[in-house]
Amino acid sequence: MVTSHKARLLCALCVMLGSCKSPTKPTDSDGGQTNRLTVTYVRLDMRGSTCRRPVSLPGFLDCEAVVVVRLNQSTESGFISAFMAYPDSGSFYHGEAQAAAGEVSIRMVNNYIPRCPRFPYTTTLTIRDGRQSPATGPVLLTRSITFDGGCTD
Repeated sequence: MVTSHKARLLCALCVMLGSCKSPTKPTDSDGGQTNRLTVTYVRLDMRGSTCRRPVSLPGFLDCEAVVVVRLNQSTESGFISAFMAYPDSGSFYHGEAQAAAGEVSIRMVNNYIPRCPRFPYTTTLTIRDGRQSPATGPVLLTRSITFDGGCTD
């Protein structure tokens, strides 16, 4: 309680003397302006109609998907990549796009779908800063995705 009264007194004194200034923008410890990248999930389009059976791997499916995210600014690398296991950890969708502020569509491909998963199927979509290879950029967003169906062998 005493600390609270001291803080109020100090604040009032500062205001009366006009020697205290409020920061106009938050700053980092180095004094630079804070400018944090935010990534928001918008939608995932699995594009089931674009699946095809590759001649070299009969019985397998080769599919496309598009994930759309919203960025408040460009990423540090200028690229953004997406990864999503489907239907298991050995088979995954992957893709990249240039990253500018606004909505960014990332075209993903999965060249190795040996079978449809058991539904409902839950996986994780991971969005990273940087190109898809190597996938070592910082993780910007992870989102759990559940599929109720949509794949046919």
